Parts: sequence; structure tokens; C-alpha cells
Amino acid sequence: MPCTPRALRLQIPNTIQDDWHHPERLAIFHMSGITEKYNQAEKLKDEGKYQEAIELLQEILSEDENHVLTHLTLGRIYTLTGDFEKAVAHGQKACELEPNDPFNFTAMSVTFQRVFAGTQDTKYIQLAEDAMAESRRLESLR
Repeated sequence: MPCTPRALRLQIPNTIQDDWHHPERLAIFHMSGITEKYNQAEKLKDEGKYQEAIELLQEILSEDENHVLTHLTLGRIYTLTGDFEKAVAHGQKACELEPNDPFNFTAMSVTFQRVFAGTQDTKYIQLAEDAMAESRRLESLR
């Protein structure tokens, strides 16, 4: 369903419905734009259109450099394209942004495993094991 002012009005508290410049309303528009771009980038990734997906994901980061899903997706795409340094950097950024989320550390472990497979550099084996251990530790705290 398209996001029309009428549809949006149903989702926003009455106190800000008539104030289009209210920070909460602007945040909703901002996030819906990011979500739309992210979904489009995921589709491009699934279609194997990696460069187009990367460009769209970079646009998202220019709007919100802390968008964790974007960092995780870039990490995945960069492993697929063999740009392992960027893959690791984006995975680490996701872990830095949400250090209490076990999923991010599981994803980081998988990234390290894929980097090892692509480079045969054994340091990534220990890094993968460490990231998985952190994921399990965080999961045990839940």
C-alpha cells in the first residue's frame, strides 16, 4: 500500500498529524525511504546485480551511517564479489553498532569463514571461532 498522507495519518499520533515539520513525522518519512531503498537493494542482490545493490546501499549509508542491516548486506555482497577487506569492515561495523546482538556476531563469523575460503589465510579461522563464541555468549545472556 502506498504511503499517502491519509494512510500515514492513521499511523501517527493526533498531536503531530497536522504538523508536517514535526521531527517524528520527518523521521517516519526518512525511515520509510530507507526501508524502501533497502528492500530494493535486497532484491537487486538476490538478482545478482551486486554493483547496483552496492550503490543503493551506499546511498542509505549516506543518509544513515548506522543502518545495521545495510552494513550486514554490504558485508555479504562484498564476500560474493571477493572484496574481502570491505566485507570484514562492514561486518565489524554492524557488531560495533549493535554489540549485544548475537546475530551480528554469527554473521561476522560466517563472513570470516567466507574470507578464509577466498583467501586461505588461516587467521580468519580463529577470527570466525572468536566471533561465534561471542555470539553464543550473548545468546546465553538472553
